[in-house]
Amino acid sequence: METAPAVPQRKCVVCHQLRPRSELLRLAAPVRGGHIVPNPQGNTGGKGYYVCREGGCVAKLRTDRKMRKVFSCRIDDETYNWLSQQVTAPNISESPNQLRATAKVPSELATQKL
Repeated sequence: METAPAVPQRKCVVCHQLRPRSELLRLAAPVRGGHIVPNPQGNTGGKGYYVCREGGCVAKLRTDRKMRKVFSCRIDDETYNWLSQQVTAPNISESPNQLRATAKVPSELATQKL
């Protein structure tokens, strides 16, 4: 009898719900300061944070002062804009590879070195 492969689980930093990694948006904080950047492929080093694709979590992340203290560095407006676009863009029923492929990162953020 074969067992199904384990699905990686991560916790949203806003609502603290455990969800499959493919249903969350990943942000990365650089090791040596700077700004938190989008990291949809999960290949950037540094501290990773996960946020639900639901609008409530993204909105709370932006407005709640307590949430800003969770992160080791600042989140700039471009990253918030990217998060807002990702809330409504992809369909959760898509495969994880399709979600990563549709998660477009602004070129300025993608070229930043961490």
